Amino acid sequence: MAAKQPRQQIFPQHPQSGFSLVEVLVAAALLAISASAAVTLFSTSQVMFSQGKERDDDQNAINADLAEIERRNRRFTCLEGSCTLSGSDPNEDQYTPAHPGVVPPGATFDAQVEQFANLCVQPAGRASGLLEAFKTSALDTLPAMTRRLTRSYDITTASSDTPATPHAYVVRYSKDGQVLRRVRLVPTVAGWCP
Repeated sequence: MAAKQPRQQIFPQHPQSGFSLVEVLVAAALLAISASAAVTLFSTSQVMFSQGKERDDDQNAINADLAEIERRNRRFTCLEGSCTLSGSDPNEDQYTPAHPGVVPPGATFDAQVEQFANLCVQPAGRASGLLEAFKTSALDTLPAMTRRLTRSYDITTASSDTPATPHAYVVRYSKDGQVLRRVRLVPTVAGWCP
């Protein structure tokens, strides 16, 4: 009978096979550092995204409010000497009594034109009667802002800005004490002032 031959080992043993404990610990530490960096980066990007969205939402709210103010600028009229907001956009003959098509020429027409001209006078350091009337009927009736935004307006200093703009007023939008936007506007009816 033939002698049995020893079986060959499929996986020969080497004296340095496998991972040492130090290599496993180094790999675990590198994996932990990578995971920590990924979590930090993700958190930072989430915060930046939220802040960017908040800024966009604030600007959209300001744009919507400014659109309403500009609509009121167009609809503010001073027919028959009294100034009010019109229900729709007037045509050029419906802003002031200075057009004979609105009131026939005569004593009434002259009195209304003079009354409108007096509203246009701008005393030094004060707002014109036109702006005072606009503030009362158009600006003071605006709803309050949302999203912690505040709106303020100044009807006395815009005319002293450079360049000077008669009958201008300034609207400021702020949040947490920081001014986000400043806009200078003029009611359309001021174009008819002498």
